Parts: sequence; structure tokens; C-alpha cells
Amino acid sequence: MTSKTTSADPTVTFQLRIMQLETHLEQANEKVAAQKKAIDELEETLVSKDEMNSQLSAELERVMQLKFGDAREEVKRLTTQLSFRDKQIAQLSNLCTMLQIEISNYVETPPKLSGQQQPAESKKEQEIQTLNGSQPDVVPKQPAADKKKPRKTSKSRSSTAVAVETEQSSLRRRELTEDVWEQQAILIASLYSELMFILEEQEVKQKQMSEMETALAGGRRALDDAKSQLK
Repeated sequence: MTSKTTSADPTVTFQLRIMQLETHLEQANEKVAAQKKAIDELEETLVSKDEMNSQLSAELERVMQLKFGDAREEVKRLTTQLSFRDKQIAQLSNLCTMLQIEISNYVETPPKLSGQQQPAESKKEQEIQTLNGSQPDVVPKQPAADKKKPRKTSKSRSSTAVAVETEQSSLRRRELTEDVWEQQAILIASLYSELMFILEEQEVKQKQMSEMETALAGGRRALDDAKSQLK
């Protein structure tokens, strides 16, 4: 009867449960302490590695400074200069394209002569057109006094004057076209030479930057090797 009563006693069962929980709690505390210790060790290792990395970086900086001097500043300067040159090349390319379009338009539709360069014949035709209104091809009648004294050579002189003026107009137009072409050719040649100079200079700068980047890559590899040896 006593054993049955003891086994069925809820107080004893509760005490056993408490003991089990205390045991689990102690085990959990031990695990937490072990994990905390491992974390502390990792933090110490990280701090040590950070200090070592700082020392290696300072040493690498010192070596690079001894070997290349102000190479990094030079790389920055070259990068800025190359960027500026790229913008210049883009502007020159756009300008050359605009000039080509302008020349094509000029070839298709040559510019008209200004008012001062117009031949006398065109002015005469304008005067005739103004006098005749809607009939520009009709020559206005001369006064009766002119009819009384006709000149036999007036017609031939008029034809000769028209031919001379037409030839002069054609000559002036041809000279104007040649002048425009010459100016455009000189401008394009100047832009082309400047573009070639910029491209050559850019090629030299890119070669210098490539050499510096190769040297920096070698320094980084040396730093990585040093880091791997610390692990």
C-alpha cells in the first residue's frame, strides 16, 4: 500500500520533473558558455587578422609609394584626362557629321547670291516683272520718243551685255562655290588632324594606365598571398 501511494504521489512526480528541468538547464547553460567562449575566440582572431591586414596594407602602400611614387594620383589624373578626351572626340565626331550634312545640302542646293552679288540682268528682269505685273515676260513699251530714234546696234549691244553679265554671274557663282569648298576642306582637315592627335595621345595614356594596373594587380596578388599564409 505504501509503495503504491508513493508512486502515485503527485508531489514526488513534480519534484522529479523539476530535477530533470534543472539538469536540462545546466546542460543548456554549459552549451551557451561554450558558444560564448567560441565567439570570444573568433572575435579575438578577427581583431588579430584585422591588425595584420592593416599592417600588410600599410607595408604594401609603402612599397607602392617607393616603386611608383604618386602613381595613384597619376592614374586618377589620366582617367580624368581620358574622360575629357572622350568627350572631345564625341564633339568632333558630331561636328564632322554636321559638316558632311551641310556640304551635302550645299551640293544639292547651292546658296543663292546676295542682293549685292546679283547680276544686273536679274535686277533688270525684276524691274520688268514689277512693271508688267502678272506678265513678267512682256517687256514694257518704251515712250514714243524712243521709237522715233531707233538704234540699229541696240539689239546686238543688249545681247552682248546679257551674255557678259550671265558669264560674270556664272563666274561669281563658281568662285563662291570654290571658296566654300576650300573653307570646308580646310576645316575638315584641321578637325581630322586634331582628332588623330587626340587618339594618339589617348593610346599612350591607356598604355601607361595598363602598365600601372598590371603593377597594382601584382601588389594585390602579393597581399592575397600574405593573407593566405596567415590563415
